[in-house]
Amino acid sequence: MNGGIYSDQKCPLCKARFYDNFKNALICPEHHEQHASRFRVYFKDTSKRFKSYDEAARHLTGLRFKADEGTFKAKDYRGDLPLSFRKLAEQWLVLQKPEVKPATYSKNKCHLNRAIDYWNDKNVENFKKRDFQLFLNEALAEYSSKSKHNYLADIKQFFQWLVDNDDIIKMPKFPKVKYTLARRNTVDKITQERIIEEVYRLAKPVNIKIFIGVKFLATYFNTRPGELLEVKEKDIDLEQKRILIQYTKTNEEKYIYLLDEDVELLKELLKGFPKGIGNYKDLHFFRHLKGMKGIPENKRFGKHFFSDYWKRACKNLKIENVDLYGGTRHSSVQGLRKNGLSPEQIKLASGHITNRAFSRYFELSEDDLRKTYSLTRRQRTGKGMAKGVKSVNA
Repeated sequence: MNGGIYSDQKCPLCKARFYDNFKNALICPEHHEQHASRFRVYFKDTSKRFKSYDEAARHLTGLRFKADEGTFKAKDYRGDLPLSFRKLAEQWLVLQKPEVKPATYSKNKCHLNRAIDYWNDKNVENFKKRDFQLFLNEALAEYSSKSKHNYLADIKQFFQWLVDNDDIIKMPKFPKVKYTLARRNTVDKITQERIIEEVYRLAKPVNIKIFIGVKFLATYFNTRPGELLEVKEKDIDLEQKRILIQYTKTNEEKYIYLLDEDVELLKELLKGFPKGIGNYKDLHFFRHLKGMKGIPENKRFGKHFFSDYWKRACKNLKIENVDLYGGTRHSSVQGLRKNGLSPEQIKLASGHITNRAFSRYFELSEDDLRKTYSLTRRQRTGKGMAKGVKSVNA
């Protein structure tokens, strides 16, 4: 019979090696009352320690079963567990860190750590669709469908890496998670301008660049707040009337093409900048000034800084449930639609790649829907209209 249970201990009375009684213990051949307390299973170039005979016996039985059905692989049972989900996921995260943006890495790490806690050292070759379904239903039971989709997307990316590195032969099947993208509240152009004017009033005594950031987000709606915050002085080219956006969601550089009035605004702002202070071109454009309590001079604005001022402005104007994204980017897109631009034109300007994401920006208003519905009817009046109704009812 393949394999066996052994111990490195000897009988304390006669120094004989313990042998397996194939029932419940390793015992001394002469002194049957003497039992081993440490166990190791050896099976086809593999070995593993155990603290009890029962655990060792169950493990050995499992290995023999695997060998009988032809699925035993010695590397799966090596002491370093080369195909452990935990071990390989940790390796993937190490390799991901220098390749992706910090925010992306942070998200990936969060998602994979939750999966590591759930699956631990499960062999990556043994994953089936139900394993992912159980993970969604148990580990992520209280999460939204969109969050579950995001977790599964990162785990799927990890398994694709396993396939690419020949750790597994093929991708396991993944369940589909249906979700609906949330709709954002928007405001009309006049209300948007009122909010931006209030941001200007709040920001002027603190740092005028707060106002400029919010104004730019409403105007150049192909740029996200996080992308704008990464702009440095050297990225602004007033001669070419453009700003280079290097750190984007898609990792592809793009430009903001400035309007003349914004070029003049930036020229006026940059006139008084002290050129003799270090390498100022490497400083972030949206940064704090000297005198902010608890914040170092020239530190980049935080990721919620624009949003905080937008919320304060909305509160002052008693405007509720409109966040920075909805009030700038989404509202600007809605305004362009009302000015006659086609969805295709707006999609190109906004920088959206997928129709699903863009659809949130292009909702029909109540008036638009009524106009659309009206086109399904022929305009009739008087007797003609009555006749038409009668013929339908008949």
